[in-house]
Amino acid sequence: TGGSSVGGSSAGPCGMKCLPMSVFRPERRIQHHYLVLHPQELDRLRGEIDALRVSLEAERSARSEAEQRARELQQYIASNGSGSKTCQEGHCEAEDTCEVRRNSKRKATPRRFPSTAATAFEGLNEALYLAQDLISDARDNPKLADADVQDLLHQVSHTIASCIQHVADIEITVEDVDIHALFADKSKADACDGLQSSGLADFIENQFTHRRKLSMGHRSKTKLTGNKSTITTLTELPNMEASPALRTVADGYGNWGLDIFVLNEQGKHSALEVYGQFVLGPICPGAFQCSEELVHKFTRHVAALYYNNPYHNGIHAAQVLHLGTWLTQCLLLEQQSDMECVAFAIAAMCHDVKHIGRNNAFCVNTEHPMALRYNDCRVLENMHAATCFELLQSVAGVDMLGHLTREDRMNVRSQIIEYILATDMSEHFEMLSKFRVRMESPDFDLLTPADRTFVARMCIKAADIGHASLPWLLHQNWSARVAQEFYLQGDEERRLGLPVSALCDRAAVDDLGKSQKGFLHFVCLPLFEALAGCEACAELEAETSASGTREARIEGCCIAEIKANADRWLEDPRAVEEVKAMLEAGPT
Repeated sequence: TGGSSVGGSSAGPCGMKCLPMSVFRPERRIQHHYLVLHPQELDRLRGEIDALRVSLEAERSARSEAEQRARELQQYIASNGSGSKTCQEGHCEAEDTCEVRRNSKRKATPRRFPSTAATAFEGLNEALYLAQDLISDARDNPKLADADVQDLLHQVSHTIASCIQHVADIEITVEDVDIHALFADKSKADACDGLQSSGLADFIENQFTHRRKLSMGHRSKTKLTGNKSTITTLTELPNMEASPALRTVADGYGNWGLDIFVLNEQGKHSALEVYGQFVLGPICPGAFQCSEELVHKFTRHVAALYYNNPYHNGIHAAQVLHLGTWLTQCLLLEQQSDMECVAFAIAAMCHDVKHIGRNNAFCVNTEHPMALRYNDCRVLENMHAATCFELLQSVAGVDMLGHLTREDRMNVRSQIIEYILATDMSEHFEMLSKFRVRMESPDFDLLTPADRTFVARMCIKAADIGHASLPWLLHQNWSARVAQEFYLQGDEERRLGLPVSALCDRAAVDDLGKSQKGFLHFVCLPLFEALAGCEACAELEAETSASGTREARIEGCCIAEIKANADRWLEDPRAVEEVKAMLEAGPT
């Protein structure tokens, strides 16, 4: 169509508005070519322009508000350096600027990870940092230059810093009871005269406290040499050519989205045995001083003890072994020893061994024999850990840990137990809070055994729910499997006259998309974001070391998939319908 004016618009065919091409291509103003736009398209463009205008106004408003808060904070520090003034009614003027202080940028202590006070524990940590910043502001105030005041502020600042450190080391803090210091107390010296030398202090410490005496719990740095996992440099394994499944693992070991179901088919329905041999075969004989044949027998025995549940089966264990090992390679590549790698791999293999397809709450509510044995506490996880060590101590009548020193044996046992118990989801938010607080500590360092173990615990925890971060088809398959297992539990609860547990009612299958999106957003995503923060910390350390820079992988491989999967559950109308079809057909 043509038009009479360059800058105007004219009606085109069917009443559609026409804009001159010069509007879009100013360099061609002489030629009066027109772009035909439908009225709905014009409305859409106007809407986008209005949205951009609103966004710009909001940004200007936020910037203005931030500048105003900064000015208020500066005025407060300048005029109230001698402390908070209290009026006759008892109202503290500092409360008026409390919000300003909370939103001001910290200057005292640089922190590597921003805190989100999602729990009371993180709120306590945040409050301590805020108090430290307030003291720092006061020390910088010229009105408080008096030496005595500065000395007092220094003491307060030191005390707060000590509290922050104790909070960051909360696992050690709550167990730190110095019995010998109690005996040395002058006020008790007369009453306890001679008892310390009798061994009573050692007896009390051993029997009435829970202090960690193993080397893995120490905060001292131990630079490990020659400990780079053999897995990372593996190129060939015995029988590699004769085993297509082993070749699949070797080729896909570094691929987060490795299809474990394909591996299970290639491995004659024994993906766990194949993957276990791949991981443990090269390093376990050297770390545990045992034969490779014994390692293979162990992997076979573990795989055979997984029941044919829809979800908690040997395929799931192989998936967790793959994802967990991938995460530790991202975060602990330069730090883990072979023995630590073996302990982690064994825990991943055994973390759900003999799982009955029902959760802990079901075991407790039905007074299952396991619940009675483990006193309703981490019922399944305690059973998995106990079964793991029964296997380790009796593989073909041989103790796989028999050649280790007592200290190494206790270290390995302690780590495996910690890793398996970390998969208990009842402590999910507690563990996540402790981890985020620990990462904010200035002395967080992967060279310390305790921090390495903590990171590894979070890795196996993330791997246990890691299907949320897999490509859609794999995630959807796992989601159908876990739904099937939940519904079987709900059916049994209904038969027993018990209340049907949340997410276990098959009549509510249409709500699966909503529950999955919520689970991914509120449970899975924060955990992987914390691990991504840890990876960023490892990258910073790598930049200052001889190892050079490291590629950030958790953000791109895991978090991006979680967000995409979460959105798809609600945006794709076929998502739930396809799961329904899978439930009718049964797991594949």
